[in-house]
Amino acid sequence: MSASATVILEPVQQASSDFPTKTIELSDGSDPTILGKEGGPFQAVCQPGNGYFPSFEPPKTGSRTLKAFHARLRYDAAQSKVFIENDADHYGSWVFRNVPEGVDFVPLGHDSGKQTPNYELIALDTVGAKTDLRTGDIIQLGWRQPEPSANSPSRASHLPVCARVTVTLPI
Repeated sequence: MSASATVILEPVQQASSDFPTKTIELSDGSDPTILGKEGGPFQAVCQPGNGYFPSFEPPKTGSRTLKAFHARLRYDAAQSKVFIENDADHYGSWVFRNVPEGVDFVPLGHDSGKQTPNYELIALDTVGAKTDLRTGDIIQLGWRQPEPSANSPSRASHLPVCARVTVTLPI
């Protein structure tokens, strides 16, 4: 029996496109879990136990900048760590560390430039870039778009996927 870790991803209110809280089981030595938008070549469906998030196709309000294969989660028992690896070639992935609970988190977007927040920012800005995940981190998958106009879909579709992370490792 291989060791496993659990990752819980909860949406960051007002900063994320809509998605259900996810509880993802990761086994050591198994294929990484894909984080991406539902649909794609496998016709994946967003469910609480997987890494797929709602599509932005109407009537859904998922993120417009989330790719079908955006990032991957992997558990390494030898290092006792869960890793996130970027697969997105254009919209990127970020890990924000030491973000206090209750802070008004603002995701990076087209107007952010190279602003640095008051917490650690780990940019996974190339394909294959990775870092470990820790409880309390916020991951951002995709990029915040300009605010919607009267002719465009809801505000939520202009937001990336932003999730606060809880990591549970085996004892």
